[in-house]
Amino acid sequence: MPSDPTDSSNGNSSLRWMVCSFDDLPRRWLYRLLQARQEVFTIEQHVICQDLDDLDFEAQHVLCVDGDRVAAYARVLAAGTRYDEPSFGRVLTTTDYRGIGLGKALVRRCVQTIETLSPDSPSSRISAQLYLKDFYAAFGYVPFGDVYLEDAIDHIAMRRIR
Repeated sequence: MPSDPTDSSNGNSSLRWMVCSFDDLPRRWLYRLLQARQEVFTIEQHVICQDLDDLDFEAQHVLCVDGDRVAAYARVLAAGTRYDEPSFGRVLTTTDYRGIGLGKALVRRCVQTIETLSPDSPSSRISAQLYLKDFYAAFGYVPFGDVYLEDAIDHIAMRRIR
């Protein structure tokens, strides 16, 4: 497996990871992660949707930060929150941090967080943008069902069995 781009031996010692519940998330980081979600999903991807969907209250927020900036982000949801299985979503890497493997490190952190928080769950599920199907397949996620539109973007349901 490739090394983690946030490993200080890779020269990226300023990048650090945080995993926080909503209640433990510092207000500054809540603001920054919402700013990053708006930047990536609304501005870059032109998605007009209700991003603030109350699931943030139930999520574990996985952030990679650099100084005062969010480099990568996703939220992990327990089984029964969105699906019957644990899941993660709102996956993003901000523009300045793309191309260094941070997205892969983020997904690994999400999978680890699910395994830590839901050790008895035999699987996890995601709703993946269709063009990222092969990216998630590299982590053991297998597509199932038909392609569907979510926020005007083609998506596919994917499941990972432990």
